[in-house]
Amino acid sequence: MQEQNLAASEYFKDKERFADLMNGYVYHGQQMIHPEDILELDPVIPRTDGYGSVLHASVNIVDLMRKIRLRCHVILVALQNQSEPHYAMPVRVMTTDASNYYRQWRERLKEHRKSKDLENGAEFLSGLKKDEHLDPAFTMVVYTGRDAWNGARTLKEMLNLTGLDRMIQKMIADYPINLLEVRAWENLEWFRSDIKEVFGFLKYTQDKEQLRNFIEENQKAFSDMEE
Repeated sequence: MQEQNLAASEYFKDKERFADLMNGYVYHGQQMIHPEDILELDPVIPRTDGYGSVLHASVNIVDLMRKIRLRCHVILVALQNQSEPHYAMPVRVMTTDASNYYRQWRERLKEHRKSKDLENGAEFLSGLKKDEHLDPAFTMVVYTGRDAWNGARTLKEMLNLTGLDRMIQKMIADYPINLLEVRAWENLEWFRSDIKEVFGFLKYTQDKEQLRNFIEENQKAFSDMEE
């Protein structure tokens, strides 16, 4: 399982593939993200205090961490590859995203304390200016397992809410995961790189007739991959 996840991580290190993955999954094939828009980040997300001393060796480790420049925005994207379901995935995803925001906040706090440019008590306490914004972050889970994903897709699916009154349930925040389940993916045409052939091969690998038809329909692309 670990070897499969490592192989998938190496595969998506290619910026063209990563851009294609995002364009296919997020934009349904529209070419909104380009390889030159992608910057590599350390997949080990540390947690530090305002003065830079390490509180923990790491809060979270993901397979890939990327910064994407999208028009006038910067988006942080974590990629987690799974060959088996993970029954705590909503918690892992939530922790990863929270760690990305925490790191940004602590970096800003450190910069502000160094430059001493926070104007009032609330800003100093917060470590941020009132109108300052953090960069958005999300985690994408690519699942390549043979069987259907049978784990939770949202945080609430992990919680014991049976018999809990609705008013309390409204107070509890949910957290869905962005899950690309390869073998259940219906829109292979949204991908323009060899992701289409790789995902299609995985999708049909248990049905010899469909697999043969898929390979015949995409014979040139498979030949190019072999070269």
